[in-house]
Amino acid sequence: MTSILDRFPKQPEEFQPSNVSEFTILQISRKIGSFKDLRTSVIAAERYSLSAVIRAYQKAMSRPDPGLSFRSDIRQLTEQ
Repeated sequence: MTSILDRFPKQPEEFQPSNVSEFTILQISRKIGSFKDLRTSVIAAERYSLSAVIRAYQKAMSRPDPGLSFRSDIRQLTEQ
């Protein structure tokens, strides 16, 4: 299995999901309007779970700045 780090393109818009988790995260990134941490989110889903990333998204959407909140929550998840 190829690591996400090996196959992630330079431009996030070119990212081709290879499974349901990656597709879901791509959709979340589009809804938030930020591809900035798409790679980090995919890595978080690989290491932890897709449900943890979805919970971070749901929590972020209830805040004034969902993009910033989501990035912060995902970073915290990957630093645990």
